[in-house]
Amino acid sequence: MLFLLLANALTPSSAAWDLWTEKMGWKVNIVNQLSHNKRLFVHCKSKDDDLGPHHVQSKDRFVFRFVENFYWATTLFWCSMSKDRKSYASFDVFWSADNHEKNKNFNLQGLTGTREIIWLVRDDGIYFRAQRNYGNSYVPRYITEEIFYRKWDKKK
Repeated sequence: MLFLLLANALTPSSAAWDLWTEKMGWKVNIVNQLSHNKRLFVHCKSKDDDLGPHHVQSKDRFVFRFVENFYWATTLFWCSMSKDRKSYASFDVFWSADNHEKNKNFNLQGLTGTREIIWLVRDDGIYFRAQRNYGNSYVPRYITEEIFYRKWDKKK
């Protein structure tokens, strides 16, 4: 009985976990900016988590939060998505800073001034919204730019 009480006391509550992930974790947004009110199909996973399939309405977004495995720096999330029956994309949406060489030398953490990753899904492909800090740690000043990341692949 004492073991159960101790285990329950050491287990973080949902509110505490939400606060921890908000302050120390990362937030990934996949924003549907497809034309003609097209729905976007998205299915994201990591080695440990399957976030399940989602249909994202036009002008809406699929969002998930997580805490990076900072000791081993091995956190990796990837998503498969489709805008119609002819086009799809499957790519990594988050990787640790130590692993940017395998992703076109694209350093996610160096391109965002916040702990938020934003992928914009458009008719011509996938874009990354970069937020660079041109200020300093006392007075941050973010400049936002959109970087083309990849085209859609054609289904066979």
